[in-house]
Amino acid sequence: MNVLVRLTCAVGGSLLFFMPSCNATPRSDDALMIVSFGTSVPSALTSYKSTRANFEKSFDKDQIEWAYTSEIIRKKLKKEGQHILSVNEGLQKFADKGTKVLRVQSLHLANGAEYKWLERTVMRFIDKNPGVFEKVYIGAPLLESRKDMEEVATAVMKAMPAERKSNEAVILMGHGHSNGQADLPVMAMQAELQSRDPLVFLGTVEGSLSFDDALAALKKTKAKKVWLIPFMMVAGDHATNDLAGPEEDSWASMLKKEGYEVSTQLRGLGEIKGIQDIFVRHALETKDDMVKIEKE
Repeated sequence: MNVLVRLTCAVGGSLLFFMPSCNATPRSDDALMIVSFGTSVPSALTSYKSTRANFEKSFDKDQIEWAYTSEIIRKKLKKEGQHILSVNEGLQKFADKGTKVLRVQSLHLANGAEYKWLERTVMRFIDKNPGVFEKVYIGAPLLESRKDMEEVATAVMKAMPAERKSNEAVILMGHGHSNGQADLPVMAMQAELQSRDPLVFLGTVEGSLSFDDALAALKKTKAKKVWLIPFMMVAGDHATNDLAGPEEDSWASMLKKEGYEVSTQLRGLGEIKGIQDIFVRHALETKDDMVKIEKE
């Protein structure tokens, strides 16, 4: 099919009526396993559903599986009657189907603990099951390169609330890691956003770039109103409770205590097409074959 599409585009034939646009991304013949941390908040699934729909433009939907890295969330959902694949279960499912070329795409934001765990898990499965797959490609997390950072910043800025006025600040909540993993890409992301709009700040629940840092920077401005937005794939528990919840230690409550007017936009990054496109690009372009690792 892809050959016909390219040929038809080249000669300008009438077969275009029956085929995808010549500008469309060719559909990959490879199988795809999408891997995310997971969520148990039903409303947050909008991000995952939207992200999957975008992947289905480039991969056969019947060759896509989804796995959660969080065992806690999988166990919670299992009690509710929902079975979500673990990474090992997903790999085994593809192996049982006879898949030869598999692409594993993480929806993690940076190369932190969860992403590193994913890499190790895939490698262990391959070592224990030699010859099952011919190739297993693993895609990079969201923030891997300068190009990624710039595209993420562009997508995030375009997705700002339409009601926001130019003198109103924005604080984005990322997750971060308590041991400092992924601090550098998050801090680089903060610098890029600041270069585009000095009233946009990024803080994390864990890690070096804290809410206190964002608040200290905010106080140096004349902003009276603050928009709170999650910088996470889904607007799940952290967004609804730690960011916008009524508890005294939520970011919204602490800002109100400081005298700021607060509004929220609880939408995960997974609902933003520009973010989805980066993950699809990473899945399609990666050359990191975990079966046969070669030095460049």
